[in-house]
Amino acid sequence: MAADEADGDENAISDEPEEKAEKAAAPPPSVDDILLADDKPAAEKKAETAEAKPAKAQPESRSIDDLLEGAVAAKKSGAAPAAEPSKAEAPSRNDVLASMRKIESEVRACAANEATPVTGTANVAITVVGATGKVISAEVSGIAGQVGSCIARIARTATFSPFTRDRFSVTFPYRFK
Repeated sequence: MAADEADGDENAISDEPEEKAEKAAAPPPSVDDILLADDKPAAEKKAETAEAKPAKAQPESRSIDDLLEGAVAAKKSGAAPAAEPSKAEAPSRNDVLASMRKIESEVRACAANEATPVTGTANVAITVVGATGKVISAEVSGIAGQVGSCIARIARTATFSPFTRDRFSVTFPYRFK
C-alpha cells in the first residue's frame, strides 16, 4: 500500500510542473478579465465552453451536385426558410394598370357632381418611390379646376409594390365622355 501511495504521490509531484508549464504557456488575461475581476481568464472560459459544446462533424468534401440535391430536398420538405421574393426593378405595365384602376372609381367621383359634364382626358403624371411604393407627386393636365385638383389628390393615394429603382414616373390617362 505504501508503494501505491508513493506512486500516487510521485504522479502528483510530476503533474505539478506540467500544470505550471501549461499555465505559463497560456496567454495573459484580457482587459475584460481584469476589469470584470472574474475568477477565470477568458482563455479558460473559452476552453470550458468548447468542451461543453459537442463538436460538429465536419462533412466530407462533397460535389456541387450533392450540395444541390440536399438543398432541393430540404426545400421540398419545407425545412429551408422561404426566401423573400425579389423586387422588380420597376412596376410593370400590369402593375401600373392594377394600381391606377384601384382608384378609378374615386377619380370618376371627382367629376360626377359637376353641373356641366366633364369631358376629355385627365393625364395624371405620377412619381412613385421605389422603397415604399408610395406616390410622392401627382400632376393632372387636360382637366383643370376643382376636378383636376381632386384627381391629383386621389392619384397621390395610389400604392405600388416596392421596387429596386429609386423612383418611377408614369403618365396615366383617365378618359371622361
